[in-house]
Amino acid sequence: MKAVNPTGGTPYRDGLTAAQETYAAERAQARRRAAVLTSFSRQRLPRGLRTELSALERQLDDAPRTLDDVHDATEVLGQYEEALAVALDLHAEQARQDRQRSRRLLRGAAIALALGVVGGALAYGPASRYYEKRAACATACRERGLCAPRATRLSDDDALSYELGSNCIATGSADCRASLACAREGRCTALAGDCIAGRAASCRASLACADEGRCVVAAGQCVPWDDAMCRRAPVCAREGRCAAGMVRCVASAAGCAAATVCRLEQRCHVDATSGACVRAP
Repeated sequence: MKAVNPTGGTPYRDGLTAAQETYAAERAQARRRAAVLTSFSRQRLPRGLRTELSALERQLDDAPRTLDDVHDATEVLGQYEEALAVALDLHAEQARQDRQRSRRLLRGAAIALALGVVGGALAYGPASRYYEKRAACATACRERGLCAPRATRLSDDDALSYELGSNCIATGSADCRASLACAREGRCTALAGDCIAGRAASCRASLACADEGRCVVAAGQCVPWDDAMCRRAPVCAREGRCAAGMVRCVASAAGCAAATVCRLEQRCHVDATSGACVRAP
């Protein structure tokens, strides 16, 4: 005798409803957290992070209709929560800097009045230093997706307890995706202030895959899967690097013997240390 579902639905329908309700609750919770980001607050976020948040929020507006939709929407929600966490941290840091700036301005104004000094002593503040440091990150931003200066805590109780360091960090995956590191190395995902290879699709779309056979993800970088992947890559015919190493294709005896560098530069022997084809000693 066929079992009857006491709810009147089917197992698929019941599972879908439960998944939709769980997803809806998690999405509502994320949106409540995002509510603290006013329009003004968002305008102060890095452009790449703003763009990423807006794009993910548009995707979250679509209600999932099937279990596959719920699965895809949950992945998008996870990406949104990661980007939101970065945005909220930056928002909190900006609010803290605003409070410190107000205290410094009041303190500076009191000193200026006491000494009868009126001038430009207050003109060069934290905001000016921030944009100077950010401009210094321009090259790192273009090449590696590291577009913002890192804030470093100096002490817990000093009003001037933060300074902007000279090193630059990634604040969102949008900055990583716009960088040369993404196109060249597949490093298109932001993690802990750096751009890493986080998805196989990023590796497959990169120059590292097309030229060097590094088409799969391992430990945050694009690497070759096996010797066959290396043999199909141009680097095998050109440089004799036809065998899969830990992180890149390395030279093999057969590869060096048949390589362009052997024919044109007499680099026909394998150097085990460098993994390259070299001249005979």
